[in-house]
Amino acid sequence: MATAPASGFYYGWAIVGLTFSTQFLMTGCVFYGFSVVLTSLADEFAGGDRTPVIAVQAIGGVAGMVCAPVVGRLMGRGHERRLITAGALAAGLALLGASRATALWQIAALFGTLIGLASHTLSATGPSTLVVHWFERRRATALATSQLGSSLGGMVMAPVVASLIAWGGWRGAYQVLGTLLLCTAPLLWWLVVGRPEDRGLRVDGLPAQALDDVAPALEVVPPFRTADALHEPNLWLIALAMGIAFMATTAVISHVVAFGSDAGFEPARAAVLASLMAGGAALGKLVFGRLSDLIGPRPALMLALVGQACGIVALIHVTAFASSVAAVLVTGVSAGGYMPLTTALLARAFGRRAFGPMMGLLWPIAAPFQLSGPVLAAWVHDVTGDYAGAFWLFVVGLFAALLLVRAIRLPEVEPGLREGL
Repeated sequence: MATAPASGFYYGWAIVGLTFSTQFLMTGCVFYGFSVVLTSLADEFAGGDRTPVIAVQAIGGVAGMVCAPVVGRLMGRGHERRLITAGALAAGLALLGASRATALWQIAALFGTLIGLASHTLSATGPSTLVVHWFERRRATALATSQLGSSLGGMVMAPVVASLIAWGGWRGAYQVLGTLLLCTAPLLWWLVVGRPEDRGLRVDGLPAQALDDVAPALEVVPPFRTADALHEPNLWLIALAMGIAFMATTAVISHVVAFGSDAGFEPARAAVLASLMAGGAALGKLVFGRLSDLIGPRPALMLALVGQACGIVALIHVTAFASSVAAVLVTGVSAGGYMPLTTALLARAFGRRAFGPMMGLLWPIAAPFQLSGPVLAAWVHDVTGDYAGAFWLFVVGLFAALLLVRAIRLPEVEPGLREGL
């Protein structure tokens, strides 16, 4: 069987571009798009009350947690093309169906089924699994580049969705976005290749040896069993660290504009803090992805945790706008590294053959922490009158996550790779 050429274009980078696009579309059209149509949905279906509409998004998040283990397991069994194509079809049909809804429960049903499926096939579990299948040596850089799509998707598509609403209302916007997602399905079916072996190539980063030599080393990995996986300490350590880190991140993102308003900044300046947080996170993906390839995902993740803790401590004490900008940038850049670093760490701990199922199991453990962060910050603010208490809790949590990462014990050789390859 032929090996990859020593020079020339490696198709793994096409996979990176492809998964960048799926995350760009899913995050931009669905998640950020929902935030743009929020007030329109509240006015039409809930008499202006936003709480029931927010609940629709939460239903989609819970459905995604339920779908994640199934998607991860099927991705590990070689169904990458079918799942990612199905995700595009599901997201497109969900938005088209929502555009014709006559009651809020109908939109909730679509988010609780089709969007739940799409969230882990077009984003999160699906794209990360694909990239891990194709990369080893530059895995973190590839993951970071791929996941940059989610950050840029929100930055680019939010104003696009707003323009579509101004043109045709929220229903017209959802019709355009749904049609766009449906049109990507045939392209995804054509371009998705689950593993380099499917094209007679080798994983980027392995020494240039024939696949006939490498394959036996990959075949010795025992079959994946969920019960055994749930007894793996590294899975729980990585998932809990990721969940605690994202709890702090989502809380700061959700409340940074309100934090700026409480500090006395005018609304336009307070809104800039949110943009800087998103831009910093995008930069952080690339910075920490590259750093992981140089020093390893575990020490890089520890640096990211310390960096975000320092940024949040600075936020607690700053009073001027310029110093708030600096604190937000440090927080955003550090937080941006979490997704590529934790996925790279998971792959290093369990190998690319088990990565998809393990990634699917990770989300139900981590997501409850992530979802609770904004709620906890809001509750502490309502009780105490400011965010300082909540932010200190998140700092303590980040150092607890640091201890969890320190406790991870990685094998000397990534599972599925023969020692010395």
